[in-house]
Amino acid sequence: MNDKGFYTVVGYDKDNDVYVEYGDYHRQIEAEHHARELADLVYRDKLRRENGEPIDWIEIVQTDDWDVVYWVSYEEDECGNRIV
Repeated sequence: MNDKGFYTVVGYDKDNDVYVEYGDYHRQIEAEHHARELADLVYRDKLRRENGEPIDWIEIVQTDDWDVVYWVSYEEDECGNRIV
């Protein structure tokens, strides 16, 4: 059996176009719990990369295809612009 989960929690640093992986989960509810905890840190500007750059939002993606996104910590306006 593959040790990796189906869901991966990642953070995104938009200024540097860098994703940071925070964990793999077999159940979406577990991934969402961790993602929401990290999103709270993002909202308070407390989640940063090792180089000090801030993480701008959190996503839950499919482990083997990061283009498949299940959850994001930002909202979009009526024009599709991200509200971080």
